[in-house]
Amino acid sequence: MPACLAWATLLISYLLAAPSPTVKWLVIAASSPQITPALDTIRTLTASWPKAAVIAGKDCSNLSPDLYLAVVSLQTDRAAAQSEATRLKTQIPDAYVRACTVRPESRLQLGIPLLDASIGKVPGDAVNWTDADRISQVISLPEEGHLWIRRQYVSDAEDPNEGRRTAVLFFDHSVSETHQLESDCPNFSYSAQAGFIAISCARAVAGDDLFHTIDVFERSGLGKIASVERCRKPQISDKTLSCEEEQVGPDGKLRLTTKQVPLQSKL
Repeated sequence: MPACLAWATLLISYLLAAPSPTVKWLVIAASSPQITPALDTIRTLTASWPKAAVIAGKDCSNLSPDLYLAVVSLQTDRAAAQSEATRLKTQIPDAYVRACTVRPESRLQLGIPLLDASIGKVPGDAVNWTDADRISQVISLPEEGHLWIRRQYVSDAEDPNEGRRTAVLFFDHSVSETHQLESDCPNFSYSAQAGFIAISCARAVAGDDLFHTIDVFERSGLGKIASVERCRKPQISDKTLSCEEEQVGPDGKLRLTTKQVPLQSKL
C-alpha cells in the first residue's frame, strides 16, 4: 500500500474512532451580552418553565462566546426543541431554537450551573455587583480533577461585601461528589502541581491593600497540609510553594518579596 494511502487510511480510522461531539438543542427566550437582562427574562418565566436557566454562549463551541442565553429547555432532539419553542412563543414571540455543540470540560458538559440559585436574590440596587461576581466557573486541573468556583449570594444588610460569597470545591469527574476546600475565598487564585493544590484567598484589608492566606491541600485525600499567611500568587514546582509575601514597609506601602515553602505529604 502506498505510504500516502496508508496515512489516509490511518487518519480516517482515527476520525471514526474519535467520540462525536455532544449536541444539545436550546430553546432560547432571549440573549444578552450582560447577565442581568438574561436573568430578568428567566425570572418572568420560571412559573411555567421551572428548569429555565442562563447559559453562557462560550460553553457551546459554535455559539458567540460573548452572549448569555435565557434558555427554558435543553433537548437532545431538534423536533422536541421546536415543539417547546412553539409553546414558548405564546409568551415570547421572538423565541427560537439553536444547536449547541457542548464544549468539553465546560460547565454545561459537567453539569455545573452558570449561576447559583442564590444569585437570583441579589437586590436590584446592589450597584457594586458585576457579572464576574455572579458567574460560577469550572477549572480543569493539569493533573486530574476540577475546581468549581461557586459564586453565591447571602442576604446580610451589614455585610461589607454586599453578600458576595465565593466557595471553592473540588471534584474528580462528577459534581455529585464534591469536596469543599474553602467556604468563602475572595480574590481567588490557585496553583496545582506535584500532587498539591494551593488556594489563595484575601483574608484581611489594610487601607487599599488586601492580605491573603494560601491553603495547601494534598490532591490525594484533600487534607490541608499547610497554611501560609500574608502571601499571594501561589506557584507550585518540585514540591515547593512559591508566593509573594506581603509586608507593609515603614512608609506604609505594601511590599512583595518572594517566599518559598517546602511541601511535604502527610500520607
